[in-house]
This record gives sequence, C-alpha cells and structure tokens, in this order.
Amino acid sequence: MTTAHRPTWTPAIGGGTARDQGKTFQYSSRDLPSELTLKTRKRAPGDEADEYDRLDLKEDLLRKERESRAKRRKENGLDVDIIRDDEKESLPGVGSSGLNLVDDATAALDADDKDSDDDEDDSDDDDSDDDEAELLRELENIKRERAEEQAEKDAEEREEQDRIRTESLMQGNPLLHENRDFAVKKRWDDDVIFKNCARGLNDKKEQTYINDTIRSEFHRRFMKKYVQ
Repeated sequence: MTTAHRPTWTPAIGGGTARDQGKTFQYSSRDLPSELTLKTRKRAPGDEADEYDRLDLKEDLLRKERESRAKRRKENGLDVDIIRDDEKESLPGVGSSGLNLVDDATAALDADDKDSDDDEDDSDDDDSDDDEAELLRELENIKRERAEEQAEKDAEEREEQDRIRTESLMQGNPLLHENRDFAVKKRWDDDVIFKNCARGLNDKKEQTYINDTIRSEFHRRFMKKYVQ
C-alpha cells in the first residue's frame, strides 16, 4: 500500500538550500493549547461582606416566616397581635448578639413548622391507612366474586360434559332404540348417471364348470396369455 497521500511529519533533513527557508509544519489538534485565559481567585467564604449578606438573607427569611406564620394563625382563628409583639422584642441587631437572636428566632420558627408538619404527617398517615384498608377490603370482595363466578362456570361445564356423555352412550347402543334404522347405506357412486356404461361390460358370459382341463376357462385364458 502506498503512503504518498500521507503528510510528512518529519521535517526535511539537510541545510544550505532554499528548502530550509519558510518551512511548513503540521500540528495535531490535541497538541494545541486549550486554556488561554488566566483564572483569578474568587472571594473566599466567611469574609466581612459575606457576613452582611448572611444577615440580610436571614432578615428576609424571618420576614417571610412571620408572614407565613401569621397567615396560618389567622386561618385557624388565633390572635396575630401576640406574634407581632413577640417579634418586636426579638428583632435582630448588628453584631454577635444580633446573630444569636436571629438564630434563636429561626430555630423557634423551625420548631413551630416542624410541629405543624408532624401534625399534618400524622393526619396524612391516618388517611393513607384508612384508604389502604378500604382498598384491601375492595380487593377481597373482587377476589371472592371472581372465585364464585369461576366455581359456577366449572359446575356448568361439568354438567354439560355429563349430559353429552350420557347421550352418546344411549345412542351408541342399538338395543336401547327400537325404532333405529339398520339399513345399509349406499355407496356414494350408486346413483351416478353413467355407471356401468362401458362397452361389452354386460356381455360377459356366465362362468360354467367344465370337467375338462383343456376346454376349461382357466386353460383358455392361460393359452391366450402365454402361447398365442
């Protein structure tokens, strides 16, 4: 197999000629650089700017929790002003004490939400248990109905088979039927139009016994077949 179509990866060896000037090279795409931009260091977590961002985020979270809790208490018919007075006393400030107050308030709200979630989970579990029990009862009823239908069907099939067997036994015994016809059935070709119409079919002579071996019919057929 020729290699004239393949590129030359090794440069030409030699010097002092014009072919050394302006050489061309070929590179594989896997040898080219892939990362052409310098990566810079990002801001590390836990610095001062992140602390203020965390405070703003917690304040926003507390506000949303207060609104949600007030809405739930209002739907349940409870007093909402008590929650507002408690929240005014526990407003977070800037500094370590403010962060502690924010953490305490968040923990309290989380505890309330957990209690409500537990109650909802209990009610959901009870409902699911009731639904499962109802489904099991319905499944048992369906299985029982199908079993009864199958039993009735099997009984009908057995009765039909017994009836067919009894009829076959009664009809198969000719002694049990006085009016049974014992006539011999005709052949299928007895009633055809052109039956026994061949030439000379009815011209056969009646076979008669002759007490002579030379003039017998057998001797004549033998001589006609093997001698003549």
